[in-house]
Amino acid sequence: MLAIGWQAAPEGWGSVWSREPSAISAEVDRSVAHAGRPSVRVVHTGRQDWSLAQPTELAVRTGDLVEASVWLRMEGDGEVQLGFVSRGPDGTVRDWIFGGRTARAGDWRRLATRVVVPEGVASLLPRVTGNGPCRVWLEGFRCLKTGNLQEMRDPSMPQRLSLQNRWLRLEFDTKTGAFELASRGSRRRWSQKPGGSVLVRTARVGGSRLTAELWSATDAQKLSLTAELDAERPEVRLTLSGDGDLEAPLAYPHPWATRAGMELVFPMNEGVAFPVDEAGLPEQWLHLYGGHGLCMPFFCQTDGPASLLTVVDTPDDALARFVYDGPTMVGRLLWEGQKGRFGYPRRWRYALFDEGGYVAAAKRYREIAKGKGLLVTLRDKRKRVPAVDLLVGSPNVWVFGGNAAEMALRLKEAGFERMLWSAGGSAADVRAINRMGFLTGEYDIYQDCMDPSQYPKLQWIHPQWTSELWPDGIVLRRDGSWERGWEVETKEGGMIACGVLCDLLAPQVARRRIAQVLKEKPFGARFIDTTTASPWRECYSPKHPMTRTDSRKAKMELLRLLPEEFGLVAGSETGHEAAVPWVSYFEGMLSLGPFRVPDAGRRMEETVDPAPEVIRKFQVGPRYRVPLWELVFHDCLCAHWYWGDYQNKVPSVWRKRDLFNILYGTAPMYLFRAEDWPNWKERIMESYRAVVPVARGVGYEEMTDHRRLTQDQTVQQTRFANGWVVTVNFGSQPFRLGPGRVVQPEGFLVERSKDQRR
Repeated sequence: MLAIGWQAAPEGWGSVWSREPSAISAEVDRSVAHAGRPSVRVVHTGRQDWSLAQPTELAVRTGDLVEASVWLRMEGDGEVQLGFVSRGPDGTVRDWIFGGRTARAGDWRRLATRVVVPEGVASLLPRVTGNGPCRVWLEGFRCLKTGNLQEMRDPSMPQRLSLQNRWLRLEFDTKTGAFELASRGSRRRWSQKPGGSVLVRTARVGGSRLTAELWSATDAQKLSLTAELDAERPEVRLTLSGDGDLEAPLAYPHPWATRAGMELVFPMNEGVAFPVDEAGLPEQWLHLYGGHGLCMPFFCQTDGPASLLTVVDTPDDALARFVYDGPTMVGRLLWEGQKGRFGYPRRWRYALFDEGGYVAAAKRYREIAKGKGLLVTLRDKRKRVPAVDLLVGSPNVWVFGGNAAEMALRLKEAGFERMLWSAGGSAADVRAINRMGFLTGEYDIYQDCMDPSQYPKLQWIHPQWTSELWPDGIVLRRDGSWERGWEVETKEGGMIACGVLCDLLAPQVARRRIAQVLKEKPFGARFIDTTTASPWRECYSPKHPMTRTDSRKAKMELLRLLPEEFGLVAGSETGHEAAVPWVSYFEGMLSLGPFRVPDAGRRMEETVDPAPEVIRKFQVGPRYRVPLWELVFHDCLCAHWYWGDYQNKVPSVWRKRDLFNILYGTAPMYLFRAEDWPNWKERIMESYRAVVPVARGVGYEEMTDHRRLTQDQTVQQTRFANGWVVTVNFGSQPFRLGPGRVVQPEGFLVERSKDQRR
């Protein structure tokens, strides 16, 4: 056993560093001691990161079990991590914070980490890192090597183990924990890239199942892995179990290797397809537990006809990263802790397709969603809430200012036959708009909880804040601090954050509020902001403790109230599959979250031109978009743009937005001030006449296929279960489909049968 003791003096710590050099100091503090020993005090006044490292690196080899600990006291708003800088044999950094463990403000506590050295790591440098302004006292560092897990490996274990069924062959590398899949039909092989996140101690095969005992490198946790071939299809089901702490995300399984010519396809909002070998694409770190991550828990990689699908069956504490690993991008699956513990078994599966690419993968996921009870169609919802029929194919309209009923009448006189009027209004307005045959709705929210004592400082007060539950009803983090939500402008130009209401309490507030509203205003729909957009959250309040799974269930109970208890058409923000059984429309599903105009959620009414590059390239660029959501759930929900990213938000790309709506069979969204209607009228009606007939015509139908007909992706085609075929040309040149069938630049062709074309 090797022990390294660190002196309680700055010179014994090695180098102190900050990204803001003038913002940091470190010195012995004999007035603040722990266990009778003086401490080292670090003061950091900057907003960025800093570190304090031990001067000597620890030489290690694969399998070494290394532990480090320190006693720590902290004040301030920042955070501190204890971890290692890991380096390869050539000195290259492999990980800047390997095995990191985090602490925030509090009295003396022991912060400890334990890691297993993975392959390719030759040295570890223990250090403390921080972020933000703080004062930290440190005492009693220790770093120990306590053994080597490689020496504990089963010596009789073969290098590779394999399983096979009629469709595929699965191989497992007992040295790295990596899998390889081979299609027995096409002989196409897919291999994982080992990342050093685990070591394999034992593994064996019995029948159609493989079992293995693993050790996690980042926290030295013992894990149990099973992999079993499906008897009915070319799939592998996997389970990972553990019974220890899980402070940092566990990066296992290893990612599947990619090569030039492939795409990574994942359901960020509607869906994106990133060419893995295109340099400079924005890497993504996305949670699976909320609409601003992956809205469905799967991703796939495809070379065109063949694809490999990864489905996460336990997504409530899961992450996906799409990052460059060498010259190509890969998709990584990671597991987060459930309140700091490994918790329940984590399950996922792989499926192979020799043909059909991402469409085959999406259709397989549709079957899985149906098995989970998520596939509730609009026809089914219409039986429960007849007003759903007023929604299907209707443009979503937000008008600010003016008289609601008068504005709705102007739209009707201009040619609107269908409309979701989202802008609320007085009781008389709502009744009048209902009589026009439109679906009326209103904005609502159950997340923001402002401290009432802050009201005098604010520029405005939202009537739907849940401030009556401040402070006992807000989400508490693990360190006891409260979860910050939407920030509100003060009269002096600053910002004050709302707290986030615990999801467990939202349904009871909603029952009271909605019942009271409906007594006066007979709305047919209700839009609940943030519920599906915001992540499922953990809450550490002793009055309403909550896991992310509890959070998801409570959010769905909130949305269930609308159709089940109040007979309303339900809408929510951005969208997530968990809400499909209850919600009939999502605002924001068509808008790719990371690629909206800046501050889109605050400056909804401001139009933008010329179009920013991020809008042209990703938001309305046909190269990177694919309708994964529609391939799975088109007949279950109506998808709209975001209310800060609507049809007329960026006028120069308005036509392209219309084309995406037509291609996907979805309705448009218009947002404007009442006094601006004369300026928008002609262009809105042109958009309405192009988009709405298609959205209504296929609104209840499954999207059965999506094809990209040109190499540059500018001509695309979708098919629907009722036989409609929609071809859209985003490009600048005519496209010839066949004799007499030409799709003009920025035009479209809808075919219903051989004698019905448009």
